[in-house]
Amino acid sequence: MKIELLFATILVFGQLSVSAQAPQASPTQVQQGSVKVKDVVAMKQAGLSDDIVIAKIRQHNTPSDLSTDDLIGLKKEKVSDAVIS
Repeated sequence: MKIELLFATILVFGQLSVSAQAPQASPTQVQQGSVKVKDVVAMKQAGLSDDIVIAKIRQHNTPSDLSTDDLIGLKKEKVSDAVIS
């Protein structure tokens, strides 16, 4: 009887300690930060092609509306319309 009670206690506390731990994210579940306007400008200034910049944006961002200031800033930095759209 004492052994069964001891086993049950260990089992319950073992389950509690396992469930109290934070879940670990696998590398494929970790989403890196989104591409910001300043990142696009930096990639273009570094000489990356439109195709590479567009691929990076599509990989990390959900579609979003750019503000008027964002659009003007990108155009002033000579970012192509293909990248902006």
